[in-house]
Amino acid sequence: MSDDDDTGDDPFPAATADDWRRAAERALQGAPLDSLTWRTEDCIALPPVAADDGSHPTPATREGRVAACTTVEDGDEALGALASGFDLVRVCYDHDEQAADLGELPLRRTLLEPLDAVSTTTALHELDGAAGIVLGWWGWTFAIEQATAAQQVGWLLSAAIDVLTESDDNAAARLVLDVPVGVEIITEVAKLRALRRLWAEVADERGLRAPLRLLATCPSFPHARRDAESNLLRATLAGFAAVTGGADVVELTPYRDDDEAVRLTLQQMHVMRDEAALDAVGDPFGGAGIVERATDELTAKGRAELARLRRLGGFLAAERDGDDERLEQLAEPFEAPLRRRDEAIATRRRVIVGINRFAAPSRDAVPQADGDVNACVNGDVDADDGSDWAQPGTLLSGHAGDAPAAFEFLRDRMLWHMAAGHDRPTVLLLPLGEVGPRRARADFAADLFRAGGFEIEDPGALDSVEAAVRRARGANAVVLCGDDASYPGVAPRLAAALPGARVFVAGRPPDGADAWGAAGFVFEGLDAIEFLCALQDDLGITRQP
Repeated sequence: MSDDDDTGDDPFPAATADDWRRAAERALQGAPLDSLTWRTEDCIALPPVAADDGSHPTPATREGRVAACTTVEDGDEALGALASGFDLVRVCYDHDEQAADLGELPLRRTLLEPLDAVSTTTALHELDGAAGIVLGWWGWTFAIEQATAAQQVGWLLSAAIDVLTESDDNAAARLVLDVPVGVEIITEVAKLRALRRLWAEVADERGLRAPLRLLATCPSFPHARRDAESNLLRATLAGFAAVTGGADVVELTPYRDDDEAVRLTLQQMHVMRDEAALDAVGDPFGGAGIVERATDELTAKGRAELARLRRLGGFLAAERDGDDERLEQLAEPFEAPLRRRDEAIATRRRVIVGINRFAAPSRDAVPQADGDVNACVNGDVDADDGSDWAQPGTLLSGHAGDAPAAFEFLRDRMLWHMAAGHDRPTVLLLPLGEVGPRRARADFAADLFRAGGFEIEDPGALDSVEAAVRRARGANAVVLCGDDASYPGVAPRLAAALPGARVFVAGRPPDGADAWGAAGFVFEGLDAIEFLCALQDDLGITRQP
């Protein structure tokens, strides 16, 4: 090409945020761009296209490489874990009972976690030889673990202020904040970055020069007993968020309770840190518009939560004074997010793989000939699990935070039923009508009933009501899967021909319509926990071993 032919135009001009928005709108083919907006549990709206304007403060980042940690119970276990390749060990510490036993621990590589607020301040005063003193959750583990990201930010910083106010000038350098990290990567990365931003404000106000040290516990929620292998993937996603979000120390929760699972957590960390080099860049998400937006919002909401907790005097003073009323005021806002999450899990709008969606109950257990209720191949059945739900008619949604456990209780019921010598109950699908609706609804129904531990029989497309009736004779429960237009003519005939069966219709009930003689409808947004529990009760499935 000659100089005369060169127009000087850039063949690859930089795309602006507006260019990206227009491209997204074209791809949506008329649907509004806002339909892709994602809303977090803190009611933060994150748009599908966001550009960084460069005005965001840069948070301090991790100093050096990320460390791999595991929890141990004593000195021998600590030495074994360190010898296997862990960088640090974490030990729950009771000052009254264990002060004389610290010599058995390799303190310079040990993070000590006191059991309550008062013990934390004592440890910061007295135990300067440890790798760090973990600011844990002091008996509020369940509430904090499932609180929103902004609530966690506010609580952790308020608790840090509590203990540092009563400690010496060097205590901040020994303090390590225990941060629960889940699988929603953007939110979790933003949470860790917001913690560092707000710590900079706290440190400036109080004249603290020590950097914030963060111990990420991954994943914080959920931890499945059934299909436990999915916990491996959760730990990897949460670990990715923790490392790239700037955590100094990462502890991955083993996917099950044995030594091999602990070994795999170390291998996961080796892959992320040593093979993928995820910790090579201090703040890899810095400048990403969506992450900066989420960090800004969580910083503001975390600051507001911190101010609320400080106005109430903080947890340390309330706990020391035994002020139960103030403790309830401090923790009360955690209840509403738990109930919203439970509702989303119960209606399956929030997906928990292997629990409320994509369950594989056929892998749960193989009942043994001796009928032992605890004899299972994949997991164990705890005879005490779900004892609060043992009485017939008891709702499974009585307490906030129970939804994942309630789904697993439904699966336990099936195992107890099979251990007593019964077959696993089967739900028969009856696909009739247009191929699109019947297949979509059959897939939906199969996934729903598997979450309750049922076996699914899908014969494929049926060409007539008569064929469906022949196939369904003797079945305990059947689901008609078809199109809305055919239901008024088909459902009554099917229900009348199968008087002993529980016939359900897949689809949302039309306005003003009954179930055409069927037992009811199954549809997206149904409270799956109570529906499946009621069906188990109706079929005589036991609620206890």
